[in-house]
Amino acid sequence: MPDRSPIPVHAVSRPGLLKLLDAGVRSPLTVVIAPAGSGKTVLLSQWVQSRPDLAFVWFEVSDIDRDTVRFARRFASALSHAHPGIASLLPAPEATGGLGEAYLDAVVGALSDVDGEVVIVVDDVQRLRNPALVDDLWKLADLLPPNAHLVLSSRVDTGMRLTQHRLRHSLVEIRQRDLRFDDDDAARLLGLLSGGEVPARTAALVREHTDGWAAGVQLAGLTLRSRPDDDLLASIAESDRLIVDYLGEEVLDAQPPQLREALLRLSVPDELHPDLVPLLAGDGLAPDLLRELERESMFLTARPERPGWFAFHPLFRNLMRLRLRVEHPGLEETLLVRLAEWSRERDDSVTAVQALLRARQWEDALRLVLATGREAFEVGYSATLVRWLSAVPAEVRRADPQAEVLYGIALGISGHAREAVELLRIVADRTDLDDGIRTIARGYLAAGVQFVPAAETLLADGVMALAALDADPGMTLPDIMQLTQREPLYALTLASVARAELFLGRLAQAEERLDRMLASPGALYAPYRIHALGSRAMVDALSGRLAAATARADEALQLAAETGLREHQSTGDPHLALALVAARRGAPESGALSLREGVLRATGNARHQLLWLAVLAERLSAPSGATEVEEPPTPAPPVVQVELDAVRLRAARQSGQPEPAHETPEGWSSVAFEEVAARLARGDVTAAGRRLRDALHSDPSPTLIGQVEQELALGWFQAASGDRAASERHLVRALSLAEPEQLLGPFLAAGRPVAALIESLPGAPNAFRRHVVRTAGLVGHGGADELPEPLTRRELAILAYLPTRLSNAEIAARAYVSLNTVKTHIARIYRKLDVQSRSAAVDRAADLGLLEPLGTGDAL
Repeated sequence: MPDRSPIPVHAVSRPGLLKLLDAGVRSPLTVVIAPAGSGKTVLLSQWVQSRPDLAFVWFEVSDIDRDTVRFARRFASALSHAHPGIASLLPAPEATGGLGEAYLDAVVGALSDVDGEVVIVVDDVQRLRNPALVDDLWKLADLLPPNAHLVLSSRVDTGMRLTQHRLRHSLVEIRQRDLRFDDDDAARLLGLLSGGEVPARTAALVREHTDGWAAGVQLAGLTLRSRPDDDLLASIAESDRLIVDYLGEEVLDAQPPQLREALLRLSVPDELHPDLVPLLAGDGLAPDLLRELERESMFLTARPERPGWFAFHPLFRNLMRLRLRVEHPGLEETLLVRLAEWSRERDDSVTAVQALLRARQWEDALRLVLATGREAFEVGYSATLVRWLSAVPAEVRRADPQAEVLYGIALGISGHAREAVELLRIVADRTDLDDGIRTIARGYLAAGVQFVPAAETLLADGVMALAALDADPGMTLPDIMQLTQREPLYALTLASVARAELFLGRLAQAEERLDRMLASPGALYAPYRIHALGSRAMVDALSGRLAAATARADEALQLAAETGLREHQSTGDPHLALALVAARRGAPESGALSLREGVLRATGNARHQLLWLAVLAERLSAPSGATEVEEPPTPAPPVVQVELDAVRLRAARQSGQPEPAHETPEGWSSVAFEEVAARLARGDVTAAGRRLRDALHSDPSPTLIGQVEQELALGWFQAASGDRAASERHLVRALSLAEPEQLLGPFLAAGRPVAALIESLPGAPNAFRRHVVRTAGLVGHGGADELPEPLTRRELAILAYLPTRLSNAEIAARAYVSLNTVKTHIARIYRKLDVQSRSAAVDRAADLGLLEPLGTGDAL
């Protein structure tokens, strides 16, 4: 991609504005905001040419950049001019509209590695029409390293947060008033365009009635080529601010009839290739017509990112389209169909679909989407599919059930789960459709269980879909973009049913279904396998089988690394499973990076129910401390709500507060443990014994965590009842169950009273028993208080690796995060510790008592 947009031959130098841009480099951000045709792009291109000492990245926003994934990939390609390897370092953006924290961190980390100053010019920001992307550009400006500078050029300032940069950084703003031509500027431009000297009064008159607007002055110059007389000047003087439209028509009317007709026809595509000229405008035109039009300043410019392609200025193009519709009704639709056919022959389905949609050829557009659209899912363009399908009238789309199902799938993947569930529900309940399409709708309905709080209902949909597939092995399943073949559909539905069981707290059923799914042929598809392994690891973590959870999560993340899916949303489950393992072991710092990565993946497409598991992992680690994970805007699933209720009960018990209102689930649970503990803490041994007997009677075979909790509750109760021997047996049993998994959570929940009982057990304590006694009081780090800005848990997790011989890349691989994430955290650690090197950071952290020991496998 060129480092700037081409400079027109008639461009007028603006030295005062160039000095303003030079001054702006000293701050993180410069904005150029003015209407279309004000000369923003020309000015910035001249500035780029005037500063060979700076490394420039030029990014021109196009309409396709409304799709977050397309924007992210094109932006990465542009940044490669400053950092050749950056495209491989950047993670996938969030599917809900924004780039996300991980992407921005990776950009900042890569720019920090660039030698010298880098200036990123983002032109035509207003074309994004995506508030989340605009907001991310502002976040990027706030995060940029000292050697980087951002320039945003836009027609409007909607969504731009200017006040903060005005106050903190002496923001340079170039507005319409600054870009407005004065009489001398207008005279120079008119002279260049008309081919001769222009009288001062003519230049002043043009400047006055165009208000110094660059495009208006340019249009006047083109008009003066054919009508340099006083009559024209008189007509201009009598006109109002619609002069732009008037002059546009004058430019068209001044052209030879054949060229004028060709211009109208060539206005149909958004971008033009020379091969389209005979197809749209007919034969007999110059073979290099587009180059000639560019040289003649007919508002046609080359596309920097697409060699050989051109585009009219939007104002001129829109004017010609209006004239085409008036003079040749229906011709635009005919030409759009030709454009679609031409594009389809060249495997450009994106342009073809958009042309058919503009032509209102709804059925043809739907057929093309259904036939060629799988690539949109494979490369993350689900938002584009949503935009296409929403452009089709609802009654036309509903008449094609396959298109309607595809619309529901695309809505779900792009983060609009509630709308997706409502739409797929209608399809699933239609009795006039074949079983195949209804089964597909139910299978994808079940997949919504991570997004919306309807686990029971979606579980029933998934069970119905599985039953239908089992009952009719020969069922005809429509092939919707190759997403609905039998084996992957069965695997997707089975895993979705298992996740519904998980969210409902039925861990044994979830385990059985996930094991079946992982053994099925459909599980060979890497994203499905990664996702299912992560869910299976989550079941293990919730149950207390922490070693198995770690092994399965590591297997999933290793597969993601091997298949190039490290940033894929399917990795959210294994990351959150590792975070929950760390919380269960009482070592939240070791899971901080996994928690962050899991939250990023789940937030990326608004999987709110999965995000509740991230909330749980953090609350278990910090029941009453500062938290970073926001609670999703949906009710918590039952499996999470029970544990969160237990966390609230525990906080009330440990602070001597009354027991808060809560529900008591049937059987043994962490809530039952807290209810027993609260009665024991109050000294009401009789009530504690009664509650303990009821809970034990109703659930004789709980999870491993439940077994440990039961033994601890019995040990505490027996000690309070005066039976020390029985108490010791139960406490020893609890330790023996928990030690193989290093399961510390139940002991931390019990707190100091049980820790004291364990400390008084007879016999020499082993390492795990000493660890329980030492940490059950929730001891924190005192040294961190000495820092003006404490290290976050994520930074502490990276800090623990710094005393080792591991490189940054090796740390990233072991933590299953990107290299740029590691670099970003190390830079922040150095800043907070006020050091300049790795060895100095280690020494300073040791002095503050901040270094956490790694496992034996990591301490290399």
